[in-house]
Amino acid sequence: MDISTLIKNTPRPAIDSPPAMNPVGFSRIAHVLVLAKISREKFRLLAIEGRAPQPIRLSKRCTVYRNSEIISFCADPLNFRAELKGE
Repeated sequence: MDISTLIKNTPRPAIDSPPAMNPVGFSRIAHVLVLAKISREKFRLLAIEGRAPQPIRLSKRCTVYRNSEIISFCADPLNFRAELKGE
């Protein structure tokens, strides 16, 4: 058996499959960006406009997002609208 046959027959992990997310709970920005496949700054700007899930500040250095909103955002990012505070 030569190396080219071995490489062709080696199973590869699915690169495009996102990590699983429980709809109940919270996630940090790093996990959100892996699922959303956009930059941190673009996600921040969309959140300010109300077109991405709103951040929840747990402390001065810890910000999280609701998993249920992240799942909805990833399913249909063009039509997602977040409930803004004060509306």
